[in-house]
Amino acid sequence: MNNLPQINEPSDSSSQDKGTLNWYKRQGRGTKVGIGSFFFVVLALCVCLGGFFVASQSSAYASSPTVAIAYTSIQASVRGVNNNPWGYNFTKGHLITRPPSRFCSYFRCISSFWKGRGYVVECRDSQYSLSGGRRGACSYHRGVWRTLYSH
Repeated sequence: MNNLPQINEPSDSSSQDKGTLNWYKRQGRGTKVGIGSFFFVVLALCVCLGGFFVASQSSAYASSPTVAIAYTSIQASVRGVNNNPWGYNFTKGHLITRPPSRFCSYFRCISSFWKGRGYVVECRDSQYSLSGGRRGACSYHRGVWRTLYSH
């Protein structure tokens, strides 16, 4: 007199339920379509949401280097020709008539640079002169090539 329910196990192994696949095979077409549709929707959500989370994480990581690159580019553009700290370059701006005392530390100046009475120019031999706008500027250096500007 056991109060536990009795489980009748069939002796024939072929009639035994062998898992979910056999259960699925026994279902009608409507049930199969419903179950298939459910799994398709779940799979589609996983793919969409998984892609969303991966993309949001990727963009979070990608935005930091982009910002760093943009910041580096901005810093590089503030620095001028020969990496000078004053931002002097060849884009039209203000003539440099009184360069800072450390100018020749960043630019290759001609020997008479500080005797000049004009504005800064680059000679054709890549040396700099303070005689821009004056007759004979860079005359021993193959002539004036271009003017250096401040901004």
